Amino acid sequence: MNRPTWGNQINAVVGRKYVVTLKKDQCLCLSIYGAYVDIRIYHDGVSITDFIRYQYHSSIFVSLAADKSGEYTFILDGGANSAFLSAIIYGYDKNITTRYNRQSVSTYAKEWATYPGNPKFSSNMFAELGGDCTNFVSQAVNAGGISMQHGDRNSPSSWFYYGSAPSQRSASWTSANEFTRHFTTGIDGIGYRRASRSRAVTLYYAVAMFDEIFDFLDVGDVVQLTNISTTSRRHSMVITDKGRTDGKNVLLFAQHSADDRNRWFSGHDLYQQLKLNSLYGAGNEFIMLIHI
Repeated sequence: MNRPTWGNQINAVVGRKYVVTLKKDQCLCLSIYGAYVDIRIYHDGVSITDFIRYQYHSSIFVSLAADKSGEYTFILDGGANSAFLSAIIYGYDKNITTRYNRQSVSTYAKEWATYPGNPKFSSNMFAELGGDCTNFVSQAVNAGGISMQHGDRNSPSSWFYYGSAPSQRSASWTSANEFTRHFTTGIDGIGYRRASRSRAVTLYYAVAMFDEIFDFLDVGDVVQLTNISTTSRRHSMVITDKGRTDGKNVLLFAQHSADDRNRWFSGHDLYQQLKLNSLYGAGNEFIMLIHI
């Protein structure tokens, strides 16, 4: 049996069995890049057909929610010899009882979206260091009532900010990767899992199945873009509005970025942004959806 390394792209051989272990309600997201290939999935020797499959040119994207714990086997078939394959597993982590004021998140994000941001959190300084996106998202989530947690600044369980010096803030407050590890899990499957649920999908999938993304996310939730070659998170955004416009589902988001004032904003359409990113060749990237 072959077990793909979580998050890494491999050259998968057609006809060979690949196995992943899933817990009940975890989600498996597969990206397959290669012409003339398809996929079959089995659990306990029984063929599974209840999964979402989306094809974009010569790429196939699969999303499967496990209804039982155990090993899931997938096999590529078709006319080709091999295809590039990436597998990411994310699950519904747990339900939290902490009250989360989503409107307060939205209000804070809109108030402090534009440059230079809230001076209490040194946003302009982090912008000059390479980006303020996760610092800003952490502020907004904290404004919604998710409390800081103290301890070793590098521990997945810590999430705090008292000042701009490294010793005064946790890595999870300002690093997109470590924010993921605090609220869900890292690429190694280890994390504090503070969010109620999370999911990873490809950018192409998110654009094609946006109504599904709309149903998953709410105001105050977080979306992260991921570099597919390294599986590291490279950007964080927070949802500020959810509704329908002209008969279409709409999610608006706010963000900070590098020291570029034109990229500090609120009120932008998530679907349009994801679609734009996919048109610039980033469609194979994974995006993280974190429901606080």
